[in-house]
This record gives sequence, structure tokens and C-alpha cells, in this order.
Amino acid sequence: MTQIIASVTAPHIEHGILIEMRIPNSVTGVPEYHRVSNCYVDVFDGTNTYQALGGFLDITDIQGDLQSTNNEISLSLSGIPSEFIDSVVKQAIKGSTIKIYRAFFDTATQNLKVVATVKQIFLRFNGVINNYSISEEINSGDNNPSVTHTITITASSILGILEHRRAGRRTNKKAYQVNYGERLITSNITSDPSLSRVEALKNASFDFGKKV
Repeated sequence: MTQIIASVTAPHIEHGILIEMRIPNSVTGVPEYHRVSNCYVDVFDGTNTYQALGGFLDITDIQGDLQSTNNEISLSLSGIPSEFIDSVVKQAIKGSTIKIYRAFFDTATQNLKVVATVKQIFLRFNGVINNYSISEEINSGDNNPSVTHTITITASSILGILEHRRAGRRTNKKAYQVNYGERLITSNITSDPSLSRVEALKNASFDFGKKV
């Protein structure tokens, strides 16, 4: 049964896009959250604040399917001064996770719309950043020429990442006798002898069919 969002049935709809990116710190490697929106005022969802970027943030249409697909989206952030580009390039953007939400607002108060004590924020996209590009724009229309940049980020859905994922374990002793504590695998695997003789078969030749 299809669930109808109450805010969509209203006679007047005001909505915005909230974007949350989890990018590792370039120095410590600890993931940090960066939250922005295409609204013209900062948006507080009760826990986190999304910085308003207004018209500087552009995002392609999010494909809505009844079943999971490996769709991609692109978002662009324009008007970035040159002095900030170096700090952007140093960030490990590729491989970072990204979530995109659609938020509905009350037309009277311009605050987040609340229905039955629930704020009307819905997850529209959950994926991983797989690439980004930087373009340069020179403004020479006055006596003080300036240079601004636009960063375009391309992200794939989680399903698209899983389709290209390679998984498995090697058969050498060092690789398969590993205890992954976070996966709740018992320590018995570190002494598992089931593949101990496989390593000795490397580069071995056999006379198949030869009489004993």
C-alpha cells in the first residue's frame, strides 16, 4: 500500500533540499558531517543545522522508482572563492557518504511543517560520492576582475555501489585466518586448518591420468 505524504496533499507546498555529507578530515581521518541546504535561511531539524546556500546550490532531479535502482545524481556548489579551493581538494571527498532529504515547510510560519508531532523530513537519496570536478569562472566585467569556482559532485546510490563490489577471501593462511571482531566472528577461525594445505599447491604440477 502506497503511503501518501500529508504535506503533499496541502493546497500550498513549500519545500527544500537538505544535504548531509560525511567526509573524513584531511588531517585526522575522522569523519566529519557537512550539512547544507538550498534554502535561504539555515534549517534546524531539532538536532542538526543545515547551512543555507540558496541559489548557490544546484541539484539534478532525483529519480523516483518503485524499486531500488542504481541511479546517480549530481549537485553543484557555485561562487566559491579561489582561496577555498585548496582546502576542498585536500578533502577525501571521493568515497564519502551522502544523504539527501526533502523537507516541507509551513507556509504561514516558514518553519518545518509538523504533522502529528513528526517533522516533515523524508530521505530521498542515500549513496556514495564517486567523483567530483572543479570548474573556473572569470568575472572581468569591472575594474576588479575576480575568479570563482564551481564544484560538481556525482554520487551513486548504495545499490549502484553494491553492484560493482567485489567480495571474498583469499585462500592463503594469512588472509583466511583473520578474526574480524566487528563482524562477531569467533576467534576459532584463527586456527581453522581447513585451507592450510591449499598454499602448498601453489605452482604445483600434476600428472592427471598417470597410472600409480
